[in-house]
Formats: sequence, C-alpha cells, structure tokens
Amino acid sequence: MPNRQKRSRAETRCRCPARMLLCMDDESGRWHVAYFSDAHNHHVLELQFSSMLPSHRRMSEADIGQMNDMRKWGIGIS
Repeated sequence: MPNRQKRSRAETRCRCPARMLLCMDDESGRWHVAYFSDAHNHHVLELQFSSMLPSHRRMSEADIGQMNDMRKWGIGIS
C-alpha cells in the first residue's frame, strides 16, 4: 500500500510513561499484573470525576455482555 496515510492523532498525546502489562498464567489460566508503572507526565483526573469522562458515560451491549460473562466466569470486573 504505497499511498497509505497515517491516521491523524489528537494534539493532546503526551507520551505518558505510565504502563501496565498483563500476562496469563498458563497453568491456572488466570491473569496477573506482570509490570506496573504509575509514572505520569501529566495531571491525573481525580477518581470522583472519572464518571464525567466520555468513555465512562455509556456501555455498548457488547461491553455489557462481556462484563456479565466475565462475572459468570469469576473474572473481576473492577
């Protein structure tokens, strides 16, 4: 694809170094946090205001179904 163009990105990207790496244990089939870095290079929204973010205001039917399936299978959803 020689004429392929990059998707435009929002100007708010800040290369934040915060990361979380999840890995599945092959024996137990459970997920665990293998790496976590809480080092942000920007202000972090206080938890009490997170419900105001657009991504937290609604859930699709697929998301609700997946959440319910995870709950049935004993996978934490919080």
